Amino acid sequence: MPVAPVDDKGTHLYYQDSGAPPGSEPYITLVLVHGLIFHGGIFKPMFQYAAEHNMRLVAINLRDYSGSTPFSPSELDALRSDKADQATFISDRGLELARFLEWFILEHDLPPKALSHKSEAAGGLSILGWSLGNCPIMSMLASAHVLPEASRKLLDMHLRSFIVYDPPLYTFGISDVYDDLYIPTRDKSIPPEGAAEAFSFWVSGYYRHSPTVLSSFDSLTREEILAGINNSPIDDSPKYQPTLKAMSPVEIAAVTDWAGAQRSHVAMLDIDSTVYQENAQHALLDKTVWPGLRVVLVWCTMSVGTTVYGSWDLARRVRHAWPPGAREVDVKRLDGVNHFLKVFNIHTTSILRYLKSPDHISDDGTARMLEKPEVPLKEQRRHSDKPSSGNRVLEKTEIGVLLPQYSSNRSGAVGHRSQHEGNACVTWNKEMPTRTMAISNEFKIGFLLKRKA
Repeated sequence: MPVAPVDDKGTHLYYQDSGAPPGSEPYITLVLVHGLIFHGGIFKPMFQYAAEHNMRLVAINLRDYSGSTPFSPSELDALRSDKADQATFISDRGLELARFLEWFILEHDLPPKALSHKSEAAGGLSILGWSLGNCPIMSMLASAHVLPEASRKLLDMHLRSFIVYDPPLYTFGISDVYDDLYIPTRDKSIPPEGAAEAFSFWVSGYYRHSPTVLSSFDSLTREEILAGINNSPIDDSPKYQPTLKAMSPVEIAAVTDWAGAQRSHVAMLDIDSTVYQENAQHALLDKTVWPGLRVVLVWCTMSVGTTVYGSWDLARRVRHAWPPGAREVDVKRLDGVNHFLKVFNIHTTSILRYLKSPDHISDDGTARMLEKPEVPLKEQRRHSDKPSSGNRVLEKTEIGVLLPQYSSNRSGAVGHRSQHEGNACVTWNKEMPTRTMAISNEFKIGFLLKRKA
């Protein structure tokens, strides 16, 4: 069972690894962080697509989930303490995640971010948070300044992007709509023995929201988005049955850990919401650490209301009130997709191809291969004695010409074209300061963004 140490106390995180893809081209690593109840096993169907995209996929299990170190009673006491203790607890989860990334980079000699000979992104590491999995990543970014300088530099060489996949309210510390949106974890009428099943069917359902929500998403007011959200799943169509119904008991058991979720993860939902709010603000608005890291918000049009609202909140702020100097945020929409990440064969390739596109390269002006920072002697020996992985080291390459030309003027049009490439149809919204893509059912698989200079 592969585990990674995340401190000097014996704490470890279990992970599953697709392995390095064959070939000599520097590959991109995508680390996947799960949400509530459904652990890293939920991402396993993605692994079959990794090699064809020259990618390495790594799915971790958070603390208290199968294979990872459970929390001690003293650690869990912090969740029932005051805000300061709660904030420290959540910050520690982010630091554990950072240490996992650092360990994995060094242990497997991951190639740093670069450009391939095809002018695509190559090397480096992206991290995807699904649902509540976004919370520890936000915490990692918010707490990055306390990491040792060597750790920050190492991660800066590798971190490419943070994919915020269908984030719920808790990701941003939104607590003023609990009475307007159905949330099974807050439903007191559900007996404890039925909580896991109720949550699982709710989160894997399909929801038909108002057409207004889809057509004017980031322009809606709070009242309009709440009025357009449907809290009841579709129950009259075989096509839109909850994903969980298509899974066998064996399949469900392989990707869930309700006991682990009960021990700590559910309790994390009840802490002071301003802890998550402040983490998200620091993570997204302050790019002092890892300034080249880009953020991609992916929202699903048939997901549960809490994630539609959470995605709307970020998309609206990005469009109307995003301050200068904040991290760049791309907003992407997946049509006809629910929240549940079981069926990847349709839209996984969209995400993987996007990660390799020139548009996804950091806007810091170069794709660079920096010298690795000073690290402990064990790691120095590993990198000096270990045979080469075969990854081609690229020279410092100017990439400004590879990036689309977008105006930074928030009041002006920033999109500049509609593009048709193969079977892909990508429309740049000219009214938004970020690039927003609506991915139709017809084009999900063929979403090709491998644009060359």
